[in-house]
Amino acid sequence: MHHPSCSNRGNRRIAVVCDWVPYPVRSGDNKRTAEMIEVLRSHGWHVHLVLTTPLTRKDAKRLCYANVDRLHAFFGGNVFAYLFRFAVRKVDGVLYHLKLPPLRDIVSWLLGRKRHLAVDLFSRLPTYKPGFKEFLAKLAVKYEWEAVVVNYQWLHPAIEDLPDSVLALLDTIDLQHKRVEQFESSGLTGVHAITREEEADAMRGFDAIIAIQEAEAAEIRDMCPDKPIITLGSASPPPPERHVEELANRLLYVGGANGANIDGLRRFLDNCWPAIRQTCPEAQLRVCGYIYQAFLGDQREGVTFLGHVDDIELEYAEAALLINPIWVGTGLKIKTVEALARGKALVTTSKGVEGMRGNPDLACAIADSDEAFVSRVLAFLASNDSRTTLGAAAGEYAKQYLSIEAVYEEFLSFLDSHASGEPPKSLT
Repeated sequence: MHHPSCSNRGNRRIAVVCDWVPYPVRSGDNKRTAEMIEVLRSHGWHVHLVLTTPLTRKDAKRLCYANVDRLHAFFGGNVFAYLFRFAVRKVDGVLYHLKLPPLRDIVSWLLGRKRHLAVDLFSRLPTYKPGFKEFLAKLAVKYEWEAVVVNYQWLHPAIEDLPDSVLALLDTIDLQHKRVEQFESSGLTGVHAITREEEADAMRGFDAIIAIQEAEAAEIRDMCPDKPIITLGSASPPPPERHVEELANRLLYVGGANGANIDGLRRFLDNCWPAIRQTCPEAQLRVCGYIYQAFLGDQREGVTFLGHVDDIELEYAEAALLINPIWVGTGLKIKTVEALARGKALVTTSKGVEGMRGNPDLACAIADSDEAFVSRVLAFLASNDSRTTLGAAAGEYAKQYLSIEAVYEEFLSFLDSHASGEPPKSLT
C-alpha cells in the first residue's frame, strides 16, 4: 500500500505498530500516535504504519494514506472478532442513515447504569494475534526498517522475529499494572489485567522503552534497570489565533469514553455541578468527545453533550473556563496538555498534572476535593482578571514545555544515535 509522497521522503525507515487506527484523531491515544508520525516524517523519516487488523472504514483508510508513507494491515488472527466488528460497522451505517445512534450507544442506553459493559464489549480486545510477528518480520526485511515502535505492551510478541539490526522500541503510553491498581481501587473495569512482573517481562525484549511522563519513566527504570528509557510526552503547539469572544459562564470539558474520564465527569456532575449552578445559575457546561456514550439519556440542567465536534478550536476559544476532573488513571492527561497549550484557565486535580515537567501546578488551578473544585470554578467564573492571569501562565508553560522541540528532543536524539552508533547524551 504505497502513498504517493513516499518517493519524496528520505531513506530512513521506521514502522509504527498499533492495534487501533490513529486516524481520524478522536482521543488522546490517537493524538499522540498521529503526532509522533507527523514529527518523524517532518524530520526525514519514511514512516510505515502497521495495523494488527484490516481497515474497513473508508475515512480512516483515506486519512492513513494521507498521513503515512506506507500502510500495512494484518488480516490474520481471530476471524470471529473481526466479523463481529465488521457486522457492527455495517449496522452502524444503517443506523446512521436512519438518524439513529450507533449500536454501542443503543446497547449502553438499554443497560442503563451498567452501560460500561457495552463500552468494554465494543472496545478493542488487547491481545496479540497469532501470526503477526511473522508478518511484521517479513515487512522489516522487505523494507529494511531501521526501527519499530510498538504501541502498548500487549503487542510485545510482535518483535520476536525481527532482525537484530532493527531497533525495537515499546511505547508504553500507560503503565498498565498501575492502571489496573487504580481502576480496581475505584471499582472501574475495562483495563487490560497485568501484574508489575508480567509487564516488566514484556518490556525486557525491547531495545528501549518509551515512557509518556517522568514519574512513569522512573518506575520503568526500577523495573528494567538495564534498558534505555526515553521520556516522550505529547506536544501541543498553540492553534492559530481566532478572534472569538469568550462566552461568560461557559465551561468546557473534552474527553473520550474511557473509564477514568467517565468516572471523573460523573463525579463532577453528581457532586460539583449542582453547587456550581446553585451559586451561578447562568453557568453552562459543554461536553465534547465520545464520552457522551456513557451519559446517554442523562439530562442535567445547563449541560450539553455535543459528541465529536469537527471544529473543537471554536469550543476552546468560546469557553471561559476549562475543566479536567480526573481522579484516577495513568499516563499523561492529554486534556491538560491541550488546555495549557491554548492559554486557557484550567481547573483540574493533582492527577490531571501528574508526571508533567516543570511546575504545571502554577499554570492551572489544582483542586483535590469536590468542595475545592466547586470553589475554584466559581472563583474563576466570577473574575475575568483571574482567568486572564492564569491563562497567560498556561501559555508560558506551554512555550517552555509543550513545543515539538522540547517534547521530542530526547526521542529523536535516541534514533539518531542508533544510526550513528554513538550513545545519546540524555541517556548516559
